[in-house]
Amino acid sequence: MAAAPFDAKSLLLNSGNIAKLNRFGSPNVLSPVDEITSGLSSAFQLWLSEQSEHHDSNMHTDHADCRHPLFTETVEPSERDDLLVTVKLFPSDFDTAILKEAFTTAIQELNVAHLDNVILCFPFHSQTGSSLQSMKSLWKGLEDLQKRKLVTNLSVSDLDKPELEELYQSAELKPFLNQINVASCCVIPKVLSRSN
Repeated sequence: MAAAPFDAKSLLLNSGNIAKLNRFGSPNVLSPVDEITSGLSSAFQLWLSEQSEHHDSNMHTDHADCRHPLFTETVEPSERDDLLVTVKLFPSDFDTAILKEAFTTAIQELNVAHLDNVILCFPFHSQTGSSLQSMKSLWKGLEDLQKRKLVTNLSVSDLDKPELEELYQSAELKPFLNQINVASCCVIPKVLSRSN
């Protein structure tokens, strides 16, 4: 049976812990785009296949909640002190409200009061003055969350040296780390790789 056409203005989707579920092999070989695309595609396809079994007509809704129990994992309060909880956020644009909504949804889904680290993967950008200003604005949104003690460390993903320097110089609260996709930056000796 073919999947019913789907139409929604907003979508809530949980890809789960990609590294733990290891659905895509070693998580280190995925680019940020591939990481989010693969995780979301997998979760959405599972949800959509189950929905199409129950609906003969088109699925139209303003706000689609496509979360699936298979990808939902909460942190048990008794285990929280033993865990470092990191969330990687992939906002669709440079809108601080979207970023904060994603953060709030993440802590609610995980059932935690704060995160230990947030890694921000900036929307596609180029090194223009306007995109650097947009990056700084989005970073200020994260700084607000850290000032409110909702996150301990703020990090970024895949910034090149000029972008990282620009953000670092302008940031009140400096990035804790710059997560780099090893497939795009260097060769890992076989003895150190996970596949060995």
